[in-house]
Amino acid sequence: MVIYASVFFLIFTCLAVIKNRSSRSARFLCAMMVSWFCAFLFLVFYLSRQNAYWSSVNKIFYIPPGVWNYLVLRIDMPENLLIRGMNLSVALFYYFTVRFALAFTGRNRDKKRIYLLLLIPAVLEILYFDPAAQLKLQEIFCGYSMASWSNYQMLNEVCSWIFRGQHVIYCLAGAWLLIYYYVRYPQVRFLKMYTLLNISCVVPLVVLFMALFFWLPQSLVRLTMKPGFWNYLIPSLNVGILSNSMFYVVFLVLYLLLIVLVLKFHTMEHYYQKDQINIETRMSTATMGINTLTHAMKNHIQGIRQEVDYLSEKYPQEQEIQSSAGFILDSCGICMQMLETANQQLKHKVLSMKLLPVDAAVDSVLDKWNKNSGRVPVVYQPEEKPGMAFLDEESMEEVLENLLKNAEEALRDTDGGQICIRLKKNKGWAVIEISDNGPGIAEEDREKIFIPFYSTKGSSNNWGIGLAYCHRVIKAHGGRIAVDSKVGEGTTFSVSLPLI
Repeated sequence: MVIYASVFFLIFTCLAVIKNRSSRSARFLCAMMVSWFCAFLFLVFYLSRQNAYWSSVNKIFYIPPGVWNYLVLRIDMPENLLIRGMNLSVALFYYFTVRFALAFTGRNRDKKRIYLLLLIPAVLEILYFDPAAQLKLQEIFCGYSMASWSNYQMLNEVCSWIFRGQHVIYCLAGAWLLIYYYVRYPQVRFLKMYTLLNISCVVPLVVLFMALFFWLPQSLVRLTMKPGFWNYLIPSLNVGILSNSMFYVVFLVLYLLLIVLVLKFHTMEHYYQKDQINIETRMSTATMGINTLTHAMKNHIQGIRQEVDYLSEKYPQEQEIQSSAGFILDSCGICMQMLETANQQLKHKVLSMKLLPVDAAVDSVLDKWNKNSGRVPVVYQPEEKPGMAFLDEESMEEVLENLLKNAEEALRDTDGGQICIRLKKNKGWAVIEISDNGPGIAEEDREKIFIPFYSTKGSSNNWGIGLAYCHRVIKAHGGRIAVDSKVGEGTTFSVSLPLI
């Protein structure tokens, strides 16, 4: 059953990753499973090649006697090839485990030197415990007389424990990265649940793998007194753990959970992925009644337009009437445009989020802002590049432009006005601060500025929709927006976005 489940899950995982190959962590998860299955398969073939007793093998692998007899009689693969395949699969499994954790948590992104350093122990392990290398070492230490066998055994034992320690370190490092990422970084609820699913599935799977292959690396080939002939050893598996039926119950449950995990990867392909994957976050604004409001006001404005057209046609020679009619029609056009803008901002909106650098969104807005002449100067003070976040680029630019326009309007009657943008990182959050040295906002108004249709400005062109829209966009990103202001000193809006 375990073999068939392994084959099924391997095919399922490969198909899922081929379909969604843009996810690096999904690719490493697939590589882990391929290594797991290959190590398991090479071990079974090696035991069958050594004609191990079915009763002993069945206690661990639950292989039917007919299948085992077929493997013993039909599998004719060289022992050296099977040992090399087993060593390669085990070493790569631990390497892919730490790479999976690094890819999932976004650590050391695109740092090839670190990846090469992590790969060096696996390469050394594969080379040292290669059957040809082991036979050569035995010839150097002992020759065919076996006189200095204890020295060779001591060297092998030391190397085995060093590489086993490296396996444990890789697994602990991967587990620590996932747990630390869950505790500190994902501020988005979906990501926290997704990270928890990874921890609950992958960590037990690694523990089960270590229980099955705890004895590797190990030399399985021995020289004999006759040159050209060698003995191959049967490894001493931990039957006490592996013969327990609960081992396989847990193993099969983990397979089912990992199928869910791969499906979650598929979900992430639809929700969170650079270039291809979008997250659809709907901002519910139905309670505002904006559709009803705009429809009713448009009807009244259209009625005013018709009456003005009627008066304009009835008194074509009256210049004062024509002038007033033109002014009224222009005002109606402005009102219709404002209603359309309000309707676009306050209706249900779908955010198409992509994994983007936070500073890129700020740079894009500043480029557009600086191209328009006659505006208040903006000082940009990036303390550091905070990293990557899932952003809807268009909506985020609208938010920043809106905050810049508010700051500019606040400085309209201020001499020496200046706007300052600061970009910094704070415990897994990217913080964008937009400050002005204007008149500030009174305390009683600060509590209401994010309420739709509330405005502190006396302009008839401002309906108090902008900050309410900003608030909803930032909340939909899993972030926060706050204001700090003192009357006579200025105002600072802080946008906090969760980093990935």
